[in-house]
Amino acid sequence: MKQLIYLIIFFASLKAVSGQHYDIGLHAGALTPMDFITSQGGSMGLQAGILFMYHFDEKLAISSDFLVGYFAYNASNSNSTMTGGLTKVHVNTFGLLIHRKFQLANQWVISVGTGVGYYLEHTNPRNPTSQNPALEKEYVRDFTMPFRGRLTKEFAPNLRGGIHSGIYLTPFYSLGGFHLGPEISYRF
Repeated sequence: MKQLIYLIIFFASLKAVSGQHYDIGLHAGALTPMDFITSQGGSMGLQAGILFMYHFDEKLAISSDFLVGYFAYNASNSNSTMTGGLTKVHVNTFGLLIHRKFQLANQWVISVGTGVGYYLEHTNPRNPTSQNPALEKEYVRDFTMPFRGRLTKEFAPNLRGGIHSGIYLTPFYSLGGFHLGPEISYRF
């Protein structure tokens, strides 16, 4: 009797695992400044990222997302003491998100998610009075609440493509860091 119960639990766990999938994806595209208020006069830059997604079922998934990119802004328009020219800002972000997926027509799937994240910005400001400006860096880091949207479709067995977009909400700033671009992922 005990062995029969173990066999039932074993086969039930196999059935539960069979509906779960993992995705590994790459995305790239455009990135706006992380803070729209202090980065006035800014310009968009490029971003690229990697996405790891675990699907519980057809409606719920969790993911971790790492994004790197850059943008530029006019330092003379901000609170910075630097003047002249655009300052290039490099950004690294990491987020843990939970997604809700919705099935659309023709096998398209839209997923929207939010969670917690962390971002790090660093700049090499142009400071004409510095002895070694290449070694000077300003860092900004903060916790953030990323919002993500994905529109994907399976184009080949286990190969999906689509559009990846998102924006960040930070505790002491407004919305910023909007990013949009293509995505490709492989489902295991």
